[in-house]
Amino acid sequence: MKILFLESHPMWIHGLPNGFSDLNHEVKISGPLSDENLPKMVSDFQPDLIISMGWGPENDSPYKQDRLYKFVKPSGIPHVYWATEDPTHTLTFTLPFLKRVQPDFVFTICPSKVDEYKEIDIQAAHMDFGFHSAVHFPTNPDMNYQCNLPLLRMPIRIN
Repeated sequence: MKILFLESHPMWIHGLPNGFSDLNHEVKISGPLSDENLPKMVSDFQPDLIISMGWGPENDSPYKQDRLYKFVKPSGIPHVYWATEDPTHTLTFTLPFLKRVQPDFVFTICPSKVDEYKEIDIQAAHMDFGFHSAVHFPTNPDMNYQCNLPLLRMPIRIN
């Protein structure tokens, strides 16, 4: 399967895309999007699936979200959004994004949001964070970051 990730942030491009690559899917990471390169990317790469995720530089404004809708929706290619900002920003980011972009399916890191999305006719499922061994692995401590942390002592109140 050919999967296009609409993303440029380093935190996101080294996670989920790696998992798909490991499963022998052909993955393309968009990098910074523009009105010119997004339709060309979709046309040239001809993905089977488009994925966007989180709250990052490619979807952080109504203008950018309108661009996603304008070029992705008419392509007819299934678009999946991974709502990594739930539940903290469901009302302030995720729901406005979903209304504006109208992806075909939503994964959320918050299990309780699945039924809420379904109640408003948004197809959804739970998908938590994972790890990838190329990014997340044991290493030796970096002494440049060694410091003493004071213990936080809070009074315990017994009623």
